[in-house]
Amino acid sequence: MSYETHNGVSYSDRGQSVSGQQVMTLLRRIIIIGGGLGGLATAIALCRKDFEVNVYEQASALGEVGAGINVGPNGVKAFRYLGLEADLNQIGFVPTGRANRHLRTGRLIHTIPLRNIVERFGAQFILTHRADLLELLARRVQESSLHLGYRCVGVDQSGDLDGPTRPPATVRRPHRRADRSTRGWAPSGVAASGTG
Repeated sequence: MSYETHNGVSYSDRGQSVSGQQVMTLLRRIIIIGGGLGGLATAIALCRKDFEVNVYEQASALGEVGAGINVGPNGVKAFRYLGLEADLNQIGFVPTGRANRHLRTGRLIHTIPLRNIVERFGAQFILTHRADLLELLARRVQESSLHLGYRCVGVDQSGDLDGPTRPPATVRRPHRRADRSTRGWAPSGVAASGTG
């Protein structure tokens, strides 16, 4: 394919020519490796900007280990941007304060009242369970964009990072031959996140 960037420099791949529209389509395709909280939130944000996103997770089912998670005002603002603030409020609760205790004895060390958080920071402080938060995010990612049971087996960094032929990522299901791999374009490299 041949590509021409905004500065007129041409790139080629396999000697085929492509239109400017095809180049823009390639530039809008993203693979995210990891279907945890960060990967799913990134997918939702990119979809809001009209990127074509595919999320690959090595686990055969989404699940989150752990217990509670604190979502501070900046995090709540991120959920607001994603259109999920009301949903976050449904699965979490707003504490009136925080208490720090000694690890071994449980003795109260000090408390921090959480008054006027919205007035001070523009959003609430919310506590929720990680599994509930993961489920909330997963519901917003299109089912056809979420691929479970795939593992990243390599990222090719040999591409021209300044042109539209960005490095592809290769993902495949475990115990399958390499020729059954899926290749995708990662315009800004590969957005990677863990599952935790």
